[in-house]
Amino acid sequence: MQPRSAVALAWGVAGALFLAKSTSVFGVRDLDTDDVMRLVQVRDLLAGQGWFDLTQHRVDPPDGLVMHWSRLVDAPIAVLIALLRLPLPADAAERVAMALWPTLLLLPALAVVASIARSLGGRASVPVALMLFCVVGPAGTQFFAGRIDHHNLQILACLTALAAMLRLPTQRWAGLVAGLAGAVMLAVGIETLPYLVVLCGAAALMAAHDPDRTGPGVVLFGLGLAGGAALLTAATVPPQQVMAAHCDAISAPYLGAAVAGGLALAAGALLMRRTPSGAGRLAFAVAPGAVALAAVAAFGPHCLRGPVAEIDPRLGPVWLNGVQEMEPLLRLLRSADMLATITAVAAAFGVASWAVLAKGRPTRAAGPTLCLVLMGVALLVAAGQVRGAYYVNAFASPLIAAGLATAVRRMQVRPDHVGSAALAGVLAVSAPGMLLNMAFGTGPGAPSGVASASAAPAPAAAPSRSPGQTSLSEPGCAEPNVFNPIGALPPGLVLGGVDLGPLVLAGTTAHTVLGAPYHRNAAGILASHDLLAGSLDGAEERLRARGVRYVALCGRTPEQDRAGGLAAALAAGTPPAWLELAVRNGPLRVYRLRSANAG
Repeated sequence: MQPRSAVALAWGVAGALFLAKSTSVFGVRDLDTDDVMRLVQVRDLLAGQGWFDLTQHRVDPPDGLVMHWSRLVDAPIAVLIALLRLPLPADAAERVAMALWPTLLLLPALAVVASIARSLGGRASVPVALMLFCVVGPAGTQFFAGRIDHHNLQILACLTALAAMLRLPTQRWAGLVAGLAGAVMLAVGIETLPYLVVLCGAAALMAAHDPDRTGPGVVLFGLGLAGGAALLTAATVPPQQVMAAHCDAISAPYLGAAVAGGLALAAGALLMRRTPSGAGRLAFAVAPGAVALAAVAAFGPHCLRGPVAEIDPRLGPVWLNGVQEMEPLLRLLRSADMLATITAVAAAFGVASWAVLAKGRPTRAAGPTLCLVLMGVALLVAAGQVRGAYYVNAFASPLIAAGLATAVRRMQVRPDHVGSAALAGVLAVSAPGMLLNMAFGTGPGAPSGVASASAAPAPAAAPSRSPGQTSLSEPGCAEPNVFNPIGALPPGLVLGGVDLGPLVLAGTTAHTVLGAPYHRNAAGILASHDLLAGSLDGAEERLRARGVRYVALCGRTPEQDRAGGLAAALAAGTPPAWLELAVRNGPLRVYRLRSANAG
């Protein structure tokens, strides 16, 4: 099968499956709080909020919450919704757009996976790589209907950069594509920074190894990264936010590193062509990294500690330690799903390592080596934050497929049977994880443990819970329309578990919330926790002093475990006399503070 045909077939089958079965088959919610908050941000943009105004004014008023997200994600979704509103009602337009956006992104994602697989293992590896990407692991889950948060675009940008890097030695224009893709990675979110560093290092080493062959492409890579980062920042980030030196989004430290480092890389690649000494070329290869670090140190030295440098440490036990995608991989080893994941990762590393060794000459092993290094870095990220598993899966899929195709060829299988034999091989490699998941997993039909463990928790009667973790697994609590009845109440500040914040905002147009699950909302998160977990003695006075008018309850929150607290009383169905039930809609209950002079 031709690669283009394989991509088209995979997109049609996977797209239809993701649209139709994303909840019932794979056990992953269509929407999580980030998807809902993205919808709120897009609605605000369509309603006239300024392009450079990234403040969520209805979170913790009057100051609001300045989001660290990129308009690069908001813009295409807003365009889709605006176009679909012409023939459709507003709600239907949003629903169709939320299904279309990840499905549209899936097509180029599959195309670059196919390109990587073909570069590494030839045409026969393409169908296997596409199957691995879509079915085995969590990368494909980011393209389910409703996934409008930035992870799918980040995966696409990252894979595009890798695909272009593999073509750079023979096609200099690929360097420009890789550099621009790197700029998109940085502009959309800092989560991909470790992989961008690896790609930049690989470009520098390519130029040092063979400056005449790869130098022109590396020059374009550096210029694309520097110019792309500058243009995207100017186009999407408010000037005051650039100079604020934030560590969780592109701002002066990272912009300075990208521009200065990219220009240094381009200059170094030019100078390497005039430097016969290997030691001299190596010095030019190392210099851009030093320049980038110096830029970070100059514009935001605290960012040398990484994106977490500005996070309030008090958020850990209250909320952050319970955010599932931020949990370390080892903490999830209690789950049989994650045991299945580990077996798949171990098999992946075995096959990928063999693929590197099977290439023989170092020049032929460069591509598999780069993929293997990216996989290793992603696994290190996953050891600290399980969302790194998205990228382990993304990088491993084409590499495992290439390794299997290479192995089949070495067994002297007929060329027209290589693809079929490789497909049989990948089923054998995946079998241990699939069998474990079928025997012990949380959901029937889940493609692997990573899908349900890293993307969203599957419903369970008594789920294990990390400190601070909030569950929206109760049916209805993750659906914004459940919160629409709040809109019939007079506008006011709503107190609830922090995960309810985006859902209240999406279900209403005038109400505000105290807490939302974002680290920049530290004051609101801490206040919400204190008010819900605090003793009933004096609770009314504390809520009124904070301006709270309503208290919302849907699903479990960790505050309910604090005996004698407000959340525990509401969960037990014994609200204090100063609260009255104002809304009951499925699992949602909303209480209103009685008038201060009532009773």
